Amino acid sequence: MVIFIKKVQALSRKSKSFILMLIDFFLVTLAVAISKLITTDSFELGEFYLFIVPALFVFFLFLSGFYKYIFSETDISLILNKLLIASFLSNTTLIFILNNGMINFVISFSLSILFIIFYRSYFKNYLINNKYEKTIGIYGAGAAGNMLYSALTKSLEYKVCFFIDDDKSLIGRSSGGIPIISIQDAESYVLKTGVKEIALAIPSISDNKKIGIINSLSILGLKITKVPPLEDIILGKKSVDSLSEFTINDLLGRDLINPKKNLLNKSVSSDDTILITGAGGSIGSELCVQISKLNPKKLVLLDISEHSLYEIERKLLTNACKCEIEVICGSILDDNLLQSIHEKHRINFIFHAAAYKHVPMVEKNILQAIQNNVLGTQKLVEYAQRFNIKKFVLISTDKAVRPTNIMGATKRLCEIILQSQNSQNKKNSKNKTIYSMVRFGNVLGSSGSVVPLFREQIKTGGPITLTHKEISRYFMSIPEAVGLVIQSTTLASGGDVFVLDMGEPIKIHDLAKLMIKLSGKTLKDANNDGDIEIKITGLRKGEKLYEELLIGDNVSNTSHEKIMCARETFLDYEKTRDVINELRVAINDNNEKDALKILYENIEDFNHNIPT
Repeated sequence: MVIFIKKVQALSRKSKSFILMLIDFFLVTLAVAISKLITTDSFELGEFYLFIVPALFVFFLFLSGFYKYIFSETDISLILNKLLIASFLSNTTLIFILNNGMINFVISFSLSILFIIFYRSYFKNYLINNKYEKTIGIYGAGAAGNMLYSALTKSLEYKVCFFIDDDKSLIGRSSGGIPIISIQDAESYVLKTGVKEIALAIPSISDNKKIGIINSLSILGLKITKVPPLEDIILGKKSVDSLSEFTINDLLGRDLINPKKNLLNKSVSSDDTILITGAGGSIGSELCVQISKLNPKKLVLLDISEHSLYEIERKLLTNACKCEIEVICGSILDDNLLQSIHEKHRINFIFHAAAYKHVPMVEKNILQAIQNNVLGTQKLVEYAQRFNIKKFVLISTDKAVRPTNIMGATKRLCEIILQSQNSQNKKNSKNKTIYSMVRFGNVLGSSGSVVPLFREQIKTGGPITLTHKEISRYFMSIPEAVGLVIQSTTLASGGDVFVLDMGEPIKIHDLAKLMIKLSGKTLKDANNDGDIEIKITGLRKGEKLYEELLIGDNVSNTSHEKIMCARETFLDYEKTRDVINELRVAINDNNEKDALKILYENIEDFNHNIPT
């Protein structure tokens, strides 16, 4: 029986309805045959009424809409009414066909009703008792909550046990026979019903309200899910029962940053052939997606990872990208490759996102990081100078400000390379390349970031590892950050250091606790009570407690309120060239000590000995 039910569950609704019709047809046929046996002691299978009555029964139920959703009727009076009417109308044929038709009618009618009610109740109870349904509560008894309730009751997957609502006028009432309770009563109802999940069905709720609800439900150890945005439901993009987990991006505590169309539309033209380095990375791949929608002439995607290139190319083709796409597997350090790229594609716009960026890994591979990040950027700048590239945008980081790690120091030196070259161009060069760099903090969901790491640690039962309880970081979603990067190109005049307004920094310890709550788990306390432990491991080499976005105070606003422009001191052109040459020698000699000394002497406020 279990196997049969599972197979039925896997079928489409039409197939389930058809099976239900066949079962109803068989049971009514059996009822008519039994009634004939009782009244006449015999019957023949060939007698036509034996099949007319069940056929009429199924037909009348079909007309009533009974088979629209299998096992979806929850109101027993509605079930009985439809069954009684269909059985009465079909069995009345016996009165006109048979002698003593009234007796046959009564027997057949009674047996039909008993058989069908019994097997439907059996299937329903069997499913519930064997826990094929998930018990769930709905937060919000308004329009969205009732839409969700209606959708969930038409499936075998969920059983709605209660509504929670803040409206005092609704508390104590019921909706569709389901009680509406207050948040204060939630614990007792959860214990009584065994609910493990709460669906938040208030699509227009603010982020602060969401966090408040999550905090109030967190002591119950429940998984918290959400309905899709109301506009997606109305437009038919998603069904109301498409429940999904909350992402940290939902809970940044601020409104998402929408792009300014006047800046976005001017950033890329239909004549642009754009080179994106690091095209397969977190930032690079999002640059590819967003820029492709602006319909440039061609996108040239360069990455050293074959798999990453395959994935982003597939994504662009799946999204029906209209511009021409070229994928090139190789390194920005390859002079011959860069030369051939320009000969084949005539690049006029560069977004430089290629870099070694994972702080602990870079600390273990100092010379390789300097070569890739610094010398790679230098080669791209030389490329831009040689071919008079129109615009060059460097993706930088907040770790470049007063750096305490090698990654931050190399990114600051990359910024200096662009700044010094731009300054030199203004003095005596015919080259008109507009160099700019965009500095921002952590992006949610990027490779190596804390969010996917914490999610995996929670999934495996913990502990969550955290280097310091007071550590904080700026956070922004990848699409937001990339959208601002693209818009900044319209604002660039040359040598600009753009800094993104990322809101207030978030304590990573608070982030970890929030992710534990969202997963339906509880934080282990000092007595070892709870599900997931947060383990403090100590700051790693090169890691700051707090990140900064500005080196000095010389910062001005732009026409975009979320993009600021910083004016910072940098090495002059000749000095920068000397530093690059010295680093090149140190790398060729495999001399890590000399390379570090060069960084110390030329990167302002570089302090590799971080405080603990």
